[in-house]
Amino acid sequence: MIRTTRKILRALVGQKLLDYVTLTTTLCDVEKIINNRPLVKASNDLNDMEALTPSSLLLLRQNNSVLPLTERVPVKLNKRRREAQEIADSFWQRWI
Repeated sequence: MIRTTRKILRALVGQKLLDYVTLTTTLCDVEKIINNRPLVKASNDLNDMEALTPSSLLLLRQNNSVLPLTERVPVKLNKRRREAQEIADSFWQRWI
């Protein structure tokens, strides 16, 4: 998992320098993506329970936390969050 994550992040970020806030936010988003992957094959049946994930084992519930982009956040932080979100979205596309 670490090798795959590092390989994808290296391809996405490359030689670009990220500031501390953007890097930490991106890594938290990536961590959520990895920990929400199913450990067992997911069923298409609506009556079945949700697939077991590492996150559900750690938290004893599904991890649905999301940091919404709001206008109350200072513009500089909002810009950093958008940049981190774009990297996380690209990570997700490569991950799947």
